[in-house]
Amino acid sequence: MAFRLGMVAVPLTLSLGDEEYLDGVDITLDGFIHRIVSGSGVPRSSQPAVADFAQTYRRLLEYREGIVSVHIAGAMSGTVQAARAAAREVDPRRVRVIDSCAVSVGAGLLIEAIGEAIAAGESLDEIEALAERVKRDITIFGTVASLDFAVRGGRVSPRLARTLDRLHLAPIIVFDETGKPGKGGAALGLDRALNAIVRRAVGFAGGAPARAMVVHSGDQAGAEFVAARLHARLGGEVPVVRAGAVLTTHVGLGSVSIAVRRLTG
Repeated sequence: MAFRLGMVAVPLTLSLGDEEYLDGVDITLDGFIHRIVSGSGVPRSSQPAVADFAQTYRRLLEYREGIVSVHIAGAMSGTVQAARAAAREVDPRRVRVIDSCAVSVGAGLLIEAIGEAIAAGESLDEIEALAERVKRDITIFGTVASLDFAVRGGRVSPRLARTLDRLHLAPIIVFDETGKPGKGGAALGLDRALNAIVRRAVGFAGGAPARAMVVHSGDQAGAEFVAARLHARLGGEVPVVRAGAVLTTHVGLGSVSIAVRRLTG
């Protein structure tokens, strides 16, 4: 899809101890996972520098009329702020920065809609307005087999993680309109949690036509189960993708999430 849409990525930086890697450039996902699992340090990520965005924008504008620069939720990362600073420096009229208010496949669904608008020949103003409308019709639901990474990163208390583990409960993660994750309850076991996020995604669609994508960080079977259920309920192709290293850094191994977009026309 990235190739078809002509997408260019500016990678975030992954840190583990004293080592730093550009996501998808300096290290493979499997290599980074091996370092996470075998090490005791807490992996972290950081947004690209303003200069990295500015350099990319200038290069692209040498042969493009304009740029639509789409980023993970500003509520979760400073990436979009860095991109906006670079756009002001380079050419704010020809570089339009969009806060997707989502992460991973949620941002992916927005990028897909923007790519279709670009292919249809819409103007930058029209595409920017479209993006603001479309992102209000996208949300994400997820679950994870283990909260170990969230505990290591300080996002979940060890006591809560132990309680859920002792009761064999899998958390349901929901995202608000800014893209910030929150508690959506829990289900007894991962299988029931997977069914629960499917029900929530279908409920969000509300019977209208919808587009869904599934992302996982190691649970391929769980992701394919979810995709099959979504296909049966919503119809259409439901792509399954593997999480990148940045997302895996935050959610750990064994997560499955759904992004769903209502196709409101």
